Amino acid sequence: MKLVGRSDLAANSVYFGLNFVKRGGKIRLQNYKSMPHVFQIFSRHPSTKTCFNEYGKFIRDVASGKAIETRFEMVNGKGVIEEEPLDLSQYQVSFSKEEVSSILAQLIVAYEENGIRSNTAFS
Repeated sequence: MKLVGRSDLAANSVYFGLNFVKRGGKIRLQNYKSMPHVFQIFSRHPSTKTCFNEYGKFIRDVASGKAIETRFEMVNGKGVIEEEPLDLSQYQVSFSKEEVSSILAQLIVAYEENGIRSNTAFS
């Protein structure tokens, strides 16, 4: 399986987020365009400021009892939340049994190549 144009981390976040929402959960998911994982280490980047401001808003909303509304958003490379919601059609959000088996087989090989041997790693 190859997810074109999206990182596996972003695709997994959308996949699990949508499944959480389908089961009645509420989520705020933001995809930061063109940013590496843990980009927050770049303290002067505008996306870092946006990210921490959004963390704060979410924590304040939850702590104050404010209702959380589900939002899927894209944040551009300048740290600005785009008007249009995240285009979920660009993400693969379902997997066939064959794809799941293939992904698990690849993960098992990766674990074994790194010296980790466990039959329970994915059960």
